[in-house]
Amino acid sequence: MPPPPISPQQQALNDAKEHLAAGRYDEAIKLATTLIPEKKPTALTPTALLVRGQAQVQKGNLSKALEDFSKSIERNPYDETVFNSRGNVYLKKKMYDHAIQDYTNAICIKSSSATAWNSRATVYAAQGMWNAAEYECTKAIACDPLYKPAFTTRGYIRNVLGQHAEAVEDLHQAIAWDPENVEALYHLAYAQYCLGVPDAPEYAHRALDIDPNHAPASQLVVDIPTNAKHDYAALPIQL
Repeated sequence: MPPPPISPQQQALNDAKEHLAAGRYDEAIKLATTLIPEKKPTALTPTALLVRGQAQVQKGNLSKALEDFSKSIERNPYDETVFNSRGNVYLKKKMYDHAIQDYTNAICIKSSSATAWNSRATVYAAQGMWNAAEYECTKAIACDPLYKPAFTTRGYIRNVLGQHAEAVEDLHQAIAWDPENVEALYHLAYAQYCLGVPDAPEYAHRALDIDPNHAPASQLVVDIPTNAKHDYAALPIQL
């Protein structure tokens, strides 16, 4: 039997998701809004709010995104994706306690959510709770050994903890998956520098070839020839 036809509302939601994925954020917002009635929400309303909120994040409208995510959670408090999304906004706004609570809720809903474990690790790292952050990354990788962001995050955290050899393993894996992962290249360059490996500058230069404005890599290139102390943990890192 052929599959049942898709309703116009479901098709509109699918189209909004496509606009979001393609970077057409205004179109995604406009279309998702048509599925968010002021009264009598439908079964599609929570997802439409999620999509609109994600588009608002991409446009830098964090307050509007928080409002949409919160409304989505009110209507469906069992979607770990929405808690992850709202947690990401709280993290951007440096509202760390709120971010941790949302990531924790996501983990309670789906304990195998590598995204939530890795995101909570990022919050702990932002607060300087390095051992807790490493544990969370390791949990993320245990949930999904192919979850790429966790290897970059854990490599950075292990560098801060002085576990440079272990960091090298994580970062080589991250770069094997994505040779243009600028953050992984920079973190690997720092790990190699700390271990006294001669090709450390190569990775920093590769990072700068991809992103000439990467300030930490630029500083590392300056520090390596003079054996200067590189103020690693204090630099603005994107995870």
